[in-house]
Amino acid sequence: MVTIVELEEENEEIETLAVKKQILLEQSGDVLEEIHNTRELMMEEFERLHIETLMSYQEKIEKEAQEYEQIYEETKLFIEEETMELQTEFCEFLEEMIEEKEKLMELTMQEKEYRKLTDVIFEIIQNWTDIDFIFSQILGMREAQNVVKDTWSEETDPQVVKILDRINQRIMGKVQTIWRLHESNSEKLDGVLEKIEEFLDFMELGYNDISRSIFIVALNSMRNIPFNTLENQNLTDDDVNNIKESVQDIRDFLSYVPLCQLRPRKSLRQFLWNEIDSYQRDNDIFFDLENCK
Repeated sequence: MVTIVELEEENEEIETLAVKKQILLEQSGDVLEEIHNTRELMMEEFERLHIETLMSYQEKIEKEAQEYEQIYEETKLFIEEETMELQTEFCEFLEEMIEEKEKLMELTMQEKEYRKLTDVIFEIIQNWTDIDFIFSQILGMREAQNVVKDTWSEETDPQVVKILDRINQRIMGKVQTIWRLHESNSEKLDGVLEKIEEFLDFMELGYNDISRSIFIVALNSMRNIPFNTLENQNLTDDDVNNIKESVQDIRDFLSYVPLCQLRPRKSLRQFLWNEIDSYQRDNDIFFDLENCK
């Protein structure tokens, strides 16, 4: 059986445990409160650090954004300046190319035009060569007429009259041929003399200006020979001699003119070959039409 003493001892132990429990509860409350306070402090510190980190990150982002914005603006400005410069250079290049193309087209048109004019000039010279030859034949026939007249004093003799008439008919036929060639030349000479100065500026005739001047004088003289007087039945020796002197002058003029050297001094073909040679030397082609002038 449990004695009273034992019960009292157990009761004391229970009371002691209760006191200890109360003490522990009080201590645990303090610990919990300390933990709570510590947690709040940690949360406040964490929040502060988090805010500082966010603010630092935000400042960094804003700074980088400003740097990127500045880089963007500078790059944009640089691109705009480069674009404007390239556009200006391209426009200038296009203008130069258009100008060069216009010069090339003009040079091509001039070369075609003056090539045709060259053909006309050689037609005139060919006609004049025929006129010179036929006129020499006329002089020979007139000499034959004089021989017949000197040989037979009786010009009324039917045989003499027949011979003289036959010679005269041949002379008239030659005169008609000369007149036809002279008319053809006169038409051509009007167009040639109108452009002769520009033509000789474009073309090269010999190596000095004397050939140029003599050639112009010769062409002008061709128009002024009175071949129409050859059709006159009462043609005198003086008339023939005047024409003969004019023909001889033109023949002498043309003998001083080196027509075989008539060539373009600004040939487009030669210009392009020069550019090809330049490219082979320098690997670059630059159209400088000033050298063609």
